[in-house]
Amino acid sequence: MNNKLTIGWTLVITLLLIFAHCSTEINTGISPNETQGGYATFSLPKELVPISPMRANQVSDDNLKVPANDREKKIHNLIALLFMPTVQEFIKAVDITLPTNSDPCKVKVESYGSYDMWLVANDGKSASYYNTELKSKKLTDFQKLISTVDPGKGEDADRFLMLSDEPKSFALTSAAPAPDLGTIHLSRASARIDIFNEIPGLKVTKISLKNRVTNTLLLTASSFASAVKADADYTIPEGKSALVAKMYSYENMTAGDTYLIVSSTYNDIVQNDLTIKLYDKTGKNLLPLKRNYLYEIKLVPRKGTDPIPGGGDDDPNKNVATFEITVLDWNEENARLGITGDVLMPVESSVAGRTDVPDWSGGGSIDIPFPAGH
Repeated sequence: MNNKLTIGWTLVITLLLIFAHCSTEINTGISPNETQGGYATFSLPKELVPISPMRANQVSDDNLKVPANDREKKIHNLIALLFMPTVQEFIKAVDITLPTNSDPCKVKVESYGSYDMWLVANDGKSASYYNTELKSKKLTDFQKLISTVDPGKGEDADRFLMLSDEPKSFALTSAAPAPDLGTIHLSRASARIDIFNEIPGLKVTKISLKNRVTNTLLLTASSFASAVKADADYTIPEGKSALVAKMYSYENMTAGDTYLIVSSTYNDIVQNDLTIKLYDKTGKNLLPLKRNYLYEIKLVPRKGTDPIPGGGDDDPNKNVATFEITVLDWNEENARLGITGDVLMPVESSVAGRTDVPDWSGGGSIDIPFPAGH
């Protein structure tokens, strides 16, 4: 009888030990020791520039068309935020040490378990900020956090808020204590607007960017009630015919709300102001300003019978210019823009919320027509 009891208790204890061991594989809370690892590794795209050293390919000619220069790619700080899969509960944020060579980045994880990881760069915050703000909260609360880093302005001229395009899922177990997550791509939360004057005799005297957005939610939402907007004026440098990598705004999901007004003279004759808004390829539907997009605007001669974009008085001779807009992905895949294959292709689904881009097919540049009265 005692032998049967002994065997019975031994079986129970054995099962409990097995269950406890399995629990360490699927639940956070049990820490791997240093010999087991306890971290995940990943790499950033090679074109992203750590704050030091600075690469020597900065663009000096404002007329060159480049997707992103070093100032726009610089990484000041990088933070990894870990969430529980499925329930999306916040676990912790980790400051990432940026390597100065080709070594991968490391994310220290104290516990075995499964994780969804987001990356945030250049937000001016530390991991402790997120650990305080998101304690006992979820991914939806992370999405609602606001960044006030003003893209391309003042002290933030080389600090562009970036986030990973989607969460990276991984599991840390005793069998795989240091998983390699590969390359994780980052996207800027702001948009860039370039303008090119291709009309001889036309002098652009002022470019007004209306309703430029200076703050943003960390992840795209259909609306942002707390958006801070302000107008900003720019001029094309003397002797140049373009304003490149100078105008930036955070995304504006209110279609047509962020736009340009161009003031000019033609052969010293003052022209009507040219209003430039973003329409889809039909020329009828206004579009929102999207994050990580580059809007290339060309001022081109208007035929006498063409409507005046943005309206104007009844005399068509009062404005010799019209405009064409090409929308591109603001990336570093190619050295120049405007070449077939470099344009932005439709994005069918994305965590960043780019589900409402127009149906652009066939590639190549997209010249958006503009109907009368717009």
